[in-house]
Amino acid sequence: MSENNIYIPEHLELVIYSWRGALGIGKDAIKLLNMPQFVSLRVNPKLRSIAIIPCGRHDPMSFEVPARLFVDHRCTFRIYSKDFKNWIRTIGGIDDKKTYIVDGRYSEKSNLVYFPIGEGKIRELYEKPAGYSDRMSS
Repeated sequence: MSENNIYIPEHLELVIYSWRGALGIGKDAIKLLNMPQFVSLRVNPKLRSIAIIPCGRHDPMSFEVPARLFVDHRCTFRIYSKDFKNWIRTIGGIDDKKTYIVDGRYSEKSNLVYFPIGEGKIRELYEKPAGYSDRMSS
């Protein structure tokens, strides 16, 4: 760990499926948070960042981590949200027809993983597939 308790693992990534209104949370992020049963998302519009923190079942923003996440290599953790899709549209430089990867950071002191979208740590992957039926359009 560095002096300020920030750890940047090689594969700590968040996938933004902006055309689906979904986030793909990597297994490394969940491992760093000590494999909680539930996590919560915290969005900071000013800093254009997303943080993931462990939480309890009754947290209003809780999402259950799939029980098979670490025993089935095909299991993924995705969160779908119409509100998130609308928020993504307000961020400059994010095209709502594309998929992106954001490199994350872990704060041991705060026990959170955060993804600074506004710091240029975002990479474009691909565009929405042709003919995709967007059921979450607003």
